[in-house]
Amino acid sequence: MVITEDDLEQLALTWFQDAGWEYCHGPDIAPDGDAPERADYKQVVLKEVARAEGVAGDGGGRDR
Repeated sequence: MVITEDDLEQLALTWFQDAGWEYCHGPDIAPDGDAPERADYKQVVLKEVARAEGVAGDGGGRDR
């Protein structure tokens, strides 16, 4: 059985969704998308999302 990159991506997305994470399509949350989550493509971490989830990297995050 051959597993493609898309197969692996879909499986990973399913795992995260099963763990309670919400899926957002990349172009929708891009800086020029319908619901931007960052100012530009240089901003790798979605800080507001991380803060809301309690995983802002300040040592106070929840285990997920």
